[in-house]
Parts: sequence; structure tokens; C-alpha cells
Amino acid sequence: MAGLIVLMLDGISADSFARRRAHMPHLARLAEGGLVVERLSAEICGTSFPGRTSILTGVPAAVSGIYGNVIWDHNAFRHATPDDVRVETLPAKARRAGIDTAVIGFGMVRPEDAQVFVGPWWAGTFLQRSRDTSPVASSSGWLRAVEHRSERLDQAMEDARFEHPPFPDPNGADKLTRAAVGDARMMEAVAALATSAQPPEAIFAELLLPDTTQHYTGYDSAQALWSFAHADALVGGLLEHLRAAGLEERYNLVLLSDHGHSPIERALRPEAIIPATLFQTEGSMLHVVPRDRAEEEWVTAALAEHQVIPYPNDYLPADQRDQVRSYLAPDSYSFEHDPLQPSNQPVTSPRLLSSHGLRPGHPGDERFMVLSGPDVPQLRLGRAEAAQVAPTLAALLRLPLADFPAETVLVPG
Repeated sequence: MAGLIVLMLDGISADSFARRRAHMPHLARLAEGGLVVERLSAEICGTSFPGRTSILTGVPAAVSGIYGNVIWDHNAFRHATPDDVRVETLPAKARRAGIDTAVIGFGMVRPEDAQVFVGPWWAGTFLQRSRDTSPVASSSGWLRAVEHRSERLDQAMEDARFEHPPFPDPNGADKLTRAAVGDARMMEAVAALATSAQPPEAIFAELLLPDTTQHYTGYDSAQALWSFAHADALVGGLLEHLRAAGLEERYNLVLLSDHGHSPIERALRPEAIIPATLFQTEGSMLHVVPRDRAEEEWVTAALAEHQVIPYPNDYLPADQRDQVRSYLAPDSYSFEHDPLQPSNQPVTSPRLLSSHGLRPGHPGDERFMVLSGPDVPQLRLGRAEAAQVAPTLAALLRLPLADFPAETVLVPG
């Protein structure tokens, strides 16, 4: 029985994968010989933590509890953590089934859910909370992920002779350099484990650079294409390590993104439109907690002046629908808010030139999925739903499928 390696390539859209395969020759080759989903729907909201959680659970945000990168917690908005996921993740299911499982930098997984665990490289900077106007204590959910160490991985890295200088200083390296280095280290860890004397049966990992690059340099920019090529080269490096060790058939591979990307023309600034309210930006979605009915009506009217409309909040967990209201920006607009640099202008040029979390169903948020390996049929699918990812991964791990609401994309039998 072949094992499974899941690689999440953050932010590569369905359109980018279709149009820019020349920059991703290793992915293109895997797609030609395996199963490719050309358009995979996004979770609501189509932002990072909901996308990761959907891949890991196969249930919608209303069930998993992760409907945004930031969620409402009784009296304040805060970043979601792995501890907020309300259902069992695939790594946890695999470990409970006796499958030796490694999680290498894949966000929204608890350290105890895998035999080998390394937290996301980006979580250290993420926990600094430099965006806060006053210090906020870091949650245990991310602290445990950052502080966890794995002697088994350390040994595999040493045996593979991967040696590293100190990680780039966040004050001295730009975002793209840190992301490129962080992604390379994660993939070296995957290669070291997969070719080690004790290879895990399941490995979950992620690469962040394509998402970060598009945010700050723009959709389809030269730097964005470079980031696709960098991610593809890291995939190619893993494939070469497996080939050199004679292990091409050891693993099935699943490569996909958590969401897509689209150009953003203008930014809406809630602090100027609805000042002194409790709100949180989530791409083109805005979450607001009105203090009373009068404030809700005022918020709705103020946002309507900028063509922002209320959006049904049934994608939220049932226990939050009475408090949190959802609003949707026009296409090509995104909500932005920087507490350290608030704006008194309701509409500004965007800080993030490309983004996601757009209108639900927007094609720009759609992503791709490629499967390759000894247990994968050669097949091309035009579309699949977000909920089909987790049961597909579970099927490749021979896990029970009864708990998943959707079917796999694999051909029955």
C-alpha cells in the first residue's frame, strides 16, 4: 500500500494553473499522468485558515468553526488557532487509525495530532502581533505549534545532511526572502522524512510563497510567476529525492491550493466608514458585531453608500449567527484595516494588490488539485467541490468515509 504526501501550495488559482503551467513543469507533468481537477471551489470565506481547515476536515465552516482567519470570541475578534477546529482533522484520524503521520508546517493542525509535527514556519512572525496597537497575549494554540520539536525529524534531517544557517532575521529580510527560505526548509524536511529509515505513511505540508508574493506584488506579476516556479522547483526537488532513493512508488501525491487570487482595484476602510464599531476584515467579506439593532441599521446604511451589501451568515457556526453580521464588497474591492495606520478616507488604493476571500462563488477564488501515484487513475475533472478534498485524501489513506458529507473525486472501485 502506497503512502500519501499532501502538499498545499498557497494561493495558486485555477486560472493561474491553467495559464501558467510553463512556469510549473513538474506540476504539469504530474497532472498529465494523473488526476487533475481544473476548478476546485473555495470555502466560505475563501481565506487561508478556512481553506486549510476544509482540506483537513471536509466539512463547511459552519461545522468546523473556522470561517475566517480571524473569528469572534465572546467579546472580541482574534486569530483562529488549531484549537478552534471543532471536528477531528485528517492527521488526527490517521493517527487514531494507527497510520504513522507527519505534519510539516501545515497550519490548523494540533501537535498531538501527528507522530511527527513541525509548526508553520510563519507562525513565529504571526505571533508577534505587530499589527496590534497594544500587546495581546499569544494563544496556546499557536504557541504549542511554534514550540513543538520532533527528535525524529531532527535525526532524519541530520541523516539527509540538511544543514542550515540561522533563519533570516525578520527585521533584516523582506517577506519574500523569508517565505522562500521557509518553504525550502519545509520541503527539505518532507524529503528527509520520506526517504528516512522510518518514513511516515502520511505527510502533510504546505508552501506559502505564492500567496505572499501575489498579495504584495500583484496578480500575474513577474514576481508571482517566479513564486510559482519556486514552488514547482521545490516539488521537483522532492520528486528527485524520491527517485534517487528508488522510492517513486512509495507515495501517492496530492497537490492543491487553499484558495485562488484576483487583482484588487480599491480598498474599503471600515474604520472610516463605520468608526467605533466592532469589525473584522476578511478579504472582500466584512464581519461586524453590532451592539444593538440601531447600530446594525446604521452600519448597513453606511456600508450601502459604498455598494457593500449584507450577506447571509449561515456559513457561520450556529452559535455565532445571532451576534456576527456579514457584508460583501463589490467585485475587485477588498476590505483593509491597519490599526497602526488607520485611514480617514473610506476608499483608498489597496495595500494588498491581489487577494482572495471574494464574493462566494467568484471564479478568482477557485483553485486546482493534482493527484499522482500508484493508486491514482488518469482522469481530468472540470470541477469539484471543496468538501470532496478530505474524503479523497481519506480514501487514499484507506480511512472510513462514512463521516464525510461529500464523495471522493476518485473513480469508484
